Amino acid sequence: MGWLDDFWRDTVAAAGIIVSLVGFTIAIYQAWRSRSAAEAVRVAMTQNLTAVDLERAANGIQEIRNLHRRGEWESALYRYRDIQRMLSDVRVRHPNLTSSQRASIQGTIVRLGAIDRRVRETSQTGVNPIESSDDGALLKAQMTLDDLASELKQQV
Repeated sequence: MGWLDDFWRDTVAAAGIIVSLVGFTIAIYQAWRSRSAAEAVRVAMTQNLTAVDLERAANGIQEIRNLHRRGEWESALYRYRDIQRMLSDVRVRHPNLTSSQRASIQGTIVRLGAIDRRVRETSQTGVNPIESSDDGALLKAQMTLDDLASELKQQV
């Protein structure tokens, strides 16, 4: 009967090893799924934060347009720089932006910079430095940022 005892002992040991390997494989799979889920949440949060930043910038452009209408050039000049910095930060801090989205943001920064320079150069002369085309460019920039924010929110 000694050989029968050895047989069962070896069978139970082999079964224990198999069960351990299956359990270890399941644990690795679950850890991988958790990591993937955490990464998906991180990407969604990043996109949502980017959308919020873009909405804030669009609201800032609306504020600039209102300041222009009231002739508050100095206040508008501060807002131009704030929004340009904000948009530059968005490009740097959010690596998941597509090249098209980055190009739209860069184009908005360039447009704001051009209008900012014109306002700086002419605001001290007492002449209204804003032309109707500038207000149109600001509106276009505002709409571009709103569209980008909506696009990012839809991807979440």
